Amino acid sequence: MKQQHIEHTESEEGIEVYPRKLGEKSYYFLMNHTQEVKVFKDIVLQPYESRVVENMHQ
Repeated sequence: MKQQHIEHTESEEGIEVYPRKLGEKSYYFLMNHTQEVKVFKDIVLQPYESRVVENMHQ
């Protein structure tokens, strides 16, 4: 990811978090790649669920 200059947020294993900006708004792409329910910053992700969250505070 560093070689390709892809910005990401550290998270527990099995969870991917990628921030993106569009104008003044911030979006976070959250992906759970596991068979387990995971929680990232109070956001519950079901097994294999992906979500886009606007303006999540880090």
